[in-house]
Amino acid sequence: MSVELNNGLKMPNIAFGFWQSPGAECAQALEAAIDAGYRCLDGASVYGNEADIGEALAKVLKSGKVKREELFIVSKLWADDWHQVEAACDKTLKDMQLDYLDLYLVHMPVGIDKPAGLDSLGRQQRSKVPTHVMWKEMEGLVKK
Repeated sequence: MSVELNNGLKMPNIAFGFWQSPGAECAQALEAAIDAGYRCLDGASVYGNEADIGEALAKVLKSGKVKREELFIVSKLWADDWHQVEAACDKTLKDMQLDYLDLYLVHMPVGIDKPAGLDSLGRQQRSKVPTHVMWKEMEGLVKK
């Protein structure tokens, strides 16, 4: 089963997620997910395992077990990357050894300005990049 998105792509209703998957276990998890019929794979740069997923994915694709166009691959822009949307997406693509993602989401609704450090109450400071500016850059990735 899948849902049709507004651009005509069909996204499987159920995804296999890699949150909290240790890098060393990603290959086994990915192969098991593909064997079990998962065709939507969900990752994020903040999980710290996209390079491991990429290595495993390259092997699975090379084996012919599944074709890239049969998969729907999702990743997410982390909160401290709002100021570098394209660079963050490019790093994800490089780490995952892919030419494209099927869906790139904003992971959190509030950006973080990591270099600014903490405020006087010990909280991380919000990004100085307004949401509409970050969103325009996200939309620019689609046109790229």
